[in-house]
Amino acid sequence: MWFALWTVLLIGSAVLLGVLGFRVFKSAIALWIEGGDAMATVFGAADRRLRAAARDAAERPAVAPTIGADPVELRLTLTEVRARGAELRAGRQARARELWDQWARFNT
Repeated sequence: MWFALWTVLLIGSAVLLGVLGFRVFKSAIALWIEGGDAMATVFGAADRRLRAAARDAAERPAVAPTIGADPVELRLTLTEVRARGAELRAGRQARARELWDQWARFNT
């Protein structure tokens, strides 16, 4: 009788350990796959950020020393920089106004 009881207990525990081990293995594989997806997302975001930084650097006017440079060209560059700043400022103000209107509708 005791032999049968211990046999059932050992077989049951072996089956339980097998099922739990399989679940842990499946979870580890799913975590590994999710980690790979997360790494791809992080590297994609970093790549997009580097491309955006390179694009911004290419669009930005040169800030090299201007001693001895042509004053007319410097004035034109300054005018371009100020115009670009005014465009950016107007865009920020429009986005802020739109956001404020959304919050105003939400709060009323």
